[in-house]
Amino acid sequence: MKDATNKQTKNQTTKETKTMETTTHNEIETAAIAAAYGADQTKLIRKAYKARGWNRNAIAVKNHSYSMGSSMRVTIKQPAVASDYAEILRLANAGEKISYCEITNEILSGGNRFVTVDFSDEAKTYLAAPIMGDVTRACVKANEDKNGSSIYRIEGTRYGVKVETHEVQIWTLDGPGGTFRICNYEGFAEGVAHHVAVKMFKEAK
Repeated sequence: MKDATNKQTKNQTTKETKTMETTTHNEIETAAIAAAYGADQTKLIRKAYKARGWNRNAIAVKNHSYSMGSSMRVTIKQPAVASDYAEILRLANAGEKISYCEITNEILSGGNRFVTVDFSDEAKTYLAAPIMGDVTRACVKANEDKNGSSIYRIEGTRYGVKVETHEVQIWTLDGPGGTFRICNYEGFAEGVAHHVAVKMFKEAK
């Protein structure tokens, strides 16, 4: 009985030690990403993703530099990787640096680093598959009522669709969110489905 208790205590201690080591490594890794800038930062994030088994075929990381700052775009390319969205986002956000005015809270110009995490069309199609039928039905009704006053809810979501002459509008019907616009009419139901699916995915996380 005593041996079993000692073994259990030892296993628990080993588990706690490994957890602490992982936490320390993540903190050091995140600090290094935050301290770097531009292309150097992009390399560190790629390295961090690769260490977790996500190569360039799974996640693409691109750096864009310009005179008053820079930006980084992270694109999740493989649908299976989306399940680790929180970790992907955590590492990417470590690289964001935005300066705000203390009085107006407006973004100050110069030296800012903006980060965007998005999904490839393939990944969006995968996420949108469960709602594609409901989106299509709502879009058909909205298109028949073009320039009308009604907003057609996408069944099972908190979003609705309204079609105007020059744009398709996606409305948030319940809770915060606002209105989003899609200007490309070609296959707009798919565009609506992609947008709504990504919004729902991020909200769930």
